[in-house]
Amino acid sequence: MGYNNMFGSRRQFIDNSTDDDTSTPSADLLHAAKDVTVKPEQKPLRFEGFGSTLPLLLERPSKYIQRMTGAARNMIQTADGSPAESRILFSPVVSLPFFVLDGSEKFANEDVLKYPLLHAPANHPLTDPEQLDVYVLTLITMYVTAGMLAEDYDGSVYTYGVEGEFEIADDVWAAAEEWSKDVAPIIREINLARIAQFASLAWEEEQPAFEMLEQAWGVNPDDWQPLADKMPENVDLLKHDYDIITNLPFEPYSELSSQYEQELKDKAEEAAAPMAESLI
Repeated sequence: MGYNNMFGSRRQFIDNSTDDDTSTPSADLLHAAKDVTVKPEQKPLRFEGFGSTLPLLLERPSKYIQRMTGAARNMIQTADGSPAESRILFSPVVSLPFFVLDGSEKFANEDVLKYPLLHAPANHPLTDPEQLDVYVLTLITMYVTAGMLAEDYDGSVYTYGVEGEFEIADDVWAAAEEWSKDVAPIIREINLARIAQFASLAWEEEQPAFEMLEQAWGVNPDDWQPLADKMPENVDLLKHDYDIITNLPFEPYSELSSQYEQELKDKAEEAAAPMAESLI
């Protein structure tokens, strides 16, 4: 499939400021998404390196910060001279770059303005800033199920682009929002467990990035082990709905040590054994 690579040439930043029922949530979401009308361009746009290679999941701390920083620097230039990455939402719930803008930023070119997460439906604006990460996850879910956004195994994000103001059917939004609210705590705990394990496997390399995220996300040091212990349970919960977001395989233990992976799997089997016996 042909595509346009957003960052293959030298960038001239442009100014974009202006004055001016009984089914499950996942079933509702898939049903509602079929009613979304998509009018694609001839070629999708490619945002190289925007994805983690594992949709919804985060990679090792240093690579995660580097990916988000790179996305910001490729996309925007701030008017006040502050780092472009200061406009990024860093959240264990959101794996794709989302920009918190003040309207004064300049963008790399006209096409990057079509990045879906720069746009939100006019009839469903953010109403609770404390729930920004869930709102962004809802946007991602909405765009993915509408066929407007997709991640590839190499970390590329593809989109047909979004332009101008638009509205979304209330039932589509409600289904995406309900699903996102359900899975956001699970995604958060899985990603926290992942970055903690990455840090433990390469502490010297990952310590600065890990401690920065730990502080930014307000995680108590005593919480890390319970999060690791709970990971098999959370993985089991998320794997059943993962195909809503992607057709890529669900690999929550990707890149982690085989010893840690086996330890978690053993715990999961031990936890499942009593339940299996009760069903016999």
